[in-house]
Amino acid sequence: MIWLYGICDQPAEALPLPAAGVAGAEPRAVVEGPLTAVVSDHEHDLREPAAESMIAHARVVEQLAGGDAGGVLPARFGSSLETEQAVHELLRDRRERFLARLACVHGRVEVGVRAMRLGAAEPEHAEAARSSGRDYLLAKLRERGEAGRLADELDRRLTALSRERRLLLLRQPRELLRAAYLVEPSAVEAVQREVARSEQRSDELAVLCTGPWPPYSFVEEER
Repeated sequence: MIWLYGICDQPAEALPLPAAGVAGAEPRAVVEGPLTAVVSDHEHDLREPAAESMIAHARVVEQLAGGDAGGVLPARFGSSLETEQAVHELLRDRRERFLARLACVHGRVEVGVRAMRLGAAEPEHAEAARSSGRDYLLAKLRERGEAGRLADELDRRLTALSRERRLLLLRQPRELLRAAYLVEPSAVEAVQREVARSEQRSDELAVLCTGPWPPYSFVEEER
C-alpha cells in the first residue's frame, strides 16, 4: 500500500521531506511531469485513525507547505493507492486540475473561522414552520438576530481579504458561520483582528479563529 501525503508542483530535490512519516516510514517523491506526489510505502492498510498516525500525516503536510519552492495540495488522512503505477496514473489523469489548484494555493494558507450565538436557542421558528415557508424563513432570520448579522458581516469582510472562501456545514443549532478562508500569510493578522473586532461588538457572539493551516479545504474547485 502507498500512503499519499500530498501533491506538489516542485522538483523532488526541492521538497523538504521529513525523515519519518506515518508508522515511521520514510516519505519519498514520485515524479510525473511537473507534478510530484509525496508518499510512503506500507505493507498493511493504515487507515485506522490512530492519533499518532494523524499527527505524523499532518506533520509531513505542514513541512511540505512550509517549503519555499512551491505549493502543496494536502491529501486527506487515509488517502492511499495500491501501486506506484496508480500514483503515476493519478498525476497524469488529473494533471491540469492539480496544476490549476496548485497555482491558486501557492504561497497561501488556510484560516478557519467558526461563529456561534451565545445564550439559549430561540424556538419561535418551530411554530412558523407549520404555517408557511415564508414565515419560517422570516422566523429563522429573527432567530439569528444581531449575532447573525455580525457573523454575516464578518464573513463578508474576511471574504474580501481572501483569494477563496469555503462555507462549511453548520454542525450545531447555535452555529452561525463555519468557513475556511484562503489568504496570504501576511493577511492572517488582519483576519484575527476582524474576528476580535466582531466579538467585541456583541456579547451574544463567540468567534473561534484557527490556523494558519495547509490549504486542506481548497484542494478541489468549489462546486
